[in-house]
This record gives sequence, C-alpha cells and structure tokens, in this order.
Amino acid sequence: MTDHCLRSISLPAHVGVLVGVSAGAYALSLAAVTGFQANGEAAIRAQREPVAAAIGRLASQHDQLAARLAEARAAYDAAAAGYAASGTGFQEVAARLADLNAAVAEVSGAAAALPTRIRIPVISIAAATRPTTGSVSRAPTTVARPATATAVATPAPVTAAAPVVAYVPLPAPVIAPAPAPATNSTTTASTKP
Repeated sequence: MTDHCLRSISLPAHVGVLVGVSAGAYALSLAAVTGFQANGEAAIRAQREPVAAAIGRLASQHDQLAARLAEARAAYDAAAAGYAASGTGFQEVAARLADLNAAVAEVSGAAAALPTRIRIPVISIAAATRPTTGSVSRAPTTVARPATATAVATPAPVTAAAPVVAYVPLPAPVIAPAPAPATNSTTTASTKP
C-alpha cells in the first residue's frame, strides 16, 4: 500500500522542472530589483551628501551665531546697567551744580550790595616788653595798609600786648592836571609888530 501511495503522489518530471525554473526566475528578478534599489539608493545618497554636509555646516554656524548673540546680549545688559548707574551719578552732579548755582547767585547778589569804597583799618602794634635791668619803653607803631589790603593783625610775640585796631578813612587819590606851558613875555612881545 505504501508503494501504491507513492506512485499516486509522484508527479511528472516536467512539472518539477517548471516549478524549479519559475522559482529561479523569481529569485533572479528579486536579486535584480534589489540591485537596482541599492544602486538607486547609493545615487540618491551621493546626491544628498553635499546637502547633508551643508545642513551640518549651517547647524554649526547657527550654534556659533546663537553663542555670539548671547555674548552680545550679555555685553548689552552690562552696558545698560553701567549707563543706568552713571545716570544716577549725573543726576547727583546736576543737583549739586544747581545748588552751587544758587549759592553763586546769592554771593553775587551780596557782592553787588557791598560799597565800592571801604575804610581800611590802621593797625597799632604795642612793643613787646622784656624784663631787663634798665627799663626801656617804646611808642606803639602804626602801619597803614594799601587800599586793596584787608585788616590783618600781624602776629605778636608771646609777651607782647594784644594789637589795637583803629579805623582811619583814607582820602581819595587826586590826580593833578598837567601844568600849562610857561609863556615868556619877551618872546611874545617881539613877535608883535
């Protein structure tokens, strides 16, 4: 019975050859398609390689630009903070200048109210007394100061008496006119006819 089953299952030889040839053709067509796809993908990869390199360079330059922008932003923030700090200093200086301007105006007004002529004081200095065997006394000396000077007491020796200040008005300077040329009576008489 096994022999009979085997004979009924057996196929003719041309069917086996046909199945083998069709499987081989299918394998060859798959290999050809795979080869074509590999060649096409390699060509696409070769075409895309410069673009990918350019995209990489662009990404690197973008990162560098972002770093430079961050540095510029930090420098700008530092400059803005310095400007703001100096601005308060300028406001303080402006306020102090306004105070100084007011003080100068007050002093100018006070100076304008002063008289144009003042009396210059005369300073008397008493002579210092020294203990000696013979008694010598000196008269106080009087020193007149020029019109532009102010009243200043000269320092006295330790044993000297305190200076005495007396105010004496100074006369106004007088400028005399130039003398007229002298005329000789003999020369005027001889020139007459």
